[in-house]
Amino acid sequence: MTDFMLDCPKSGEPCYCTKECSAIASRRIDKRDLLHDLSICNAATPGPLNTDGYEVFTEYVDTTLDDALIARFKSDDDAIFFAEARTGWPHAIERALKAENERDLAFNMYVVADENCKRLESEVDRLRGVLEYFAVSPIFRFVESPHSLRQMAQMALRKEATADDQ
Repeated sequence: MTDFMLDCPKSGEPCYCTKECSAIASRRIDKRDLLHDLSICNAATPGPLNTDGYEVFTEYVDTTLDDALIARFKSDDDAIFFAEARTGWPHAIERALKAENERDLAFNMYVVADENCKRLESEVDRLRGVLEYFAVSPIFRFVESPHSLRQMAQMALRKEATADDQ
């Protein structure tokens, strides 16, 4: 975990000089278990939740409760935040999970592409060796037909394959 610190508005240096600086600095950045968070959201009272001033309520009426009041808050803004979080957080978590899956898929595609590039680079190096063999071979000077050159390359590749098998 890493401390999250802001620069002090007075000194410009990371600090804990004010209540706000201390509160911000004491927060920790943790990796969340999004599937667990989503299950918590989905287990909560079904939404949408409504606000009426500082109270949050739902149209869902539980037979064990006298009314559908869920919570009271100090301010309308807090009540709106709580009510919106009931539908907003599951949506945000689902998007984050989808983005993580897409990232993993893209990374796996990169790994496969990188392995293919390395394999092809190795094949290019091997074929360069075959061409260099013919470039220095005395017989190459007497070959004038591209057809004959193709046959010689095929023979060299067969010879190389036979040598690899042994």
